[in-house]
Amino acid sequence: MITDVSAVEQAFRDMLITKAEDDYFTNLTKLHGLPVPSTYPDRSRRLALKAAAYGARGSLGCTHDILEGVFDHVHERFMVALDPTDPLKVSFVSHIPNDGDAPLTGFLCRHVQRLVRIRFIAKKDLESADMDLLDYYPEDLPWTDKVFWTSGPGFNGYAEDPPGTPIDWTAGDPALWLTLAPYDSGYFCGAHWDHGDIEVDPSYTQAHMTILAIRYKEPSPGPIFDDDGYSIGTYPGDRCEFQVEADAAALLSPGVYLMDPGGVDRTTYAPTPPPPGGHLMDEFNLDGTVPAPPAEGDILGAGPMPIYLDTTSGSALQELVSVLDPLLAAGVELTMIQKVFCEASP
Repeated sequence: MITDVSAVEQAFRDMLITKAEDDYFTNLTKLHGLPVPSTYPDRSRRLALKAAAYGARGSLGCTHDILEGVFDHVHERFMVALDPTDPLKVSFVSHIPNDGDAPLTGFLCRHVQRLVRIRFIAKKDLESADMDLLDYYPEDLPWTDKVFWTSGPGFNGYAEDPPGTPIDWTAGDPALWLTLAPYDSGYFCGAHWDHGDIEVDPSYTQAHMTILAIRYKEPSPGPIFDDDGYSIGTYPGDRCEFQVEADAAALLSPGVYLMDPGGVDRTTYAPTPPPPGGHLMDEFNLDGTVPAPPAEGDILGAGPMPIYLDTTSGSALQELVSVLDPLLAAGVELTMIQKVFCEASP
């Protein structure tokens, strides 16, 4: 077979995380101790493997980068605007939906209390930036890339946008802005678009924001303080536990079928998009007369229905834990929890 690269070049590519394919890439994941299941997209596996191969294993930064990479395919992405006159705010510009997702017209309650990565050009770098590159080589611009925490708007399901106009999260009403936490922590940066290294120039406020599908904490034992700083008890916690909360949909394996029964292409009768997660279809009456072909999510319909596989035992959840746990510092135990970040979100 004729190829466009020499055997030497192909052998070289087969050793690179960014270029290896098929079995060669799988071998690299095993070599670096990160055999992420092949059901995850290649991009997600490559990002996680790159973080594991070049990061300081056991550190929080490396662990974050691995988790962010593994779930790259289910993060939510937006174009936003930053405002130095309102230094804690990010404003909605547009939504960049993942494959199969409907575009959003604003932020929803599931986007509050989340880790977000924002990519922007700081004022200190804007003067030296050639903005003509934006339309042709945007990757060559001096982007700043940091993780923040969304702390609002709203509490207990209600927000105001603009002020004085109630937004009912439970009705799925979108908000056109999010508020970020103002203080630095070991997990995220504090937002202050009006000063410091992340100050934004009013002439260029465009930014890319990724809402991560995971968040995490180390629930160690310790005192609990009230708003006045007085100790009101002790959080029990578990020593040396690293607890990861992941969007429930992110822990479901992609839809899997055992076969195309009777030689019938499953795409002719399976719902579009297919039910989320690993499942078997109750495959009967493939000509689609009575009952009708399966309707997505219609548990009261005539069927056939998806039979879901358990994701909490011996499946995607446990498989991922077994892969990621050895990457933590010695003696630290990984706990992974399926999380619905907001029941009110559509």
